[in-house]
This record gives sequence, C-alpha cells and structure tokens, in this order.
Amino acid sequence: MISNLIKIVEYRSEKIQNNTLQIKYYFLFLPSKILPKKQPLLFLRKV
Repeated sequence: MISNLIKIVEYRSEKIQNNTLQIKYYFLFLPSKILPKKQPLLFLRKV
C-alpha cells in the first residue's frame, strides 16, 4: 500500500511542481481512503 501511495505522490507532484518533499510526506501519512482522483489536488493545494 505504501508503494502505491508513493507512485501517486510522484505523479501528482510532477503535475503540480510545488514542494515535492512536503507533498510526499503529507501523502505518506494520509490513509489510503483519502486518496480519490480529484481530492489529492485539493490536498496538495492546501499544503
């Protein structure tokens, strides 16, 4: 499950190009249920 999170984080971080480190850590601590397809963008914008 962690590997899937890392893959999603890398893909999202490339699209947004913000603070990759912060986004990665934020997503690593997020549960798998809070990882839909459009919500990650909102979370990344908040960070």
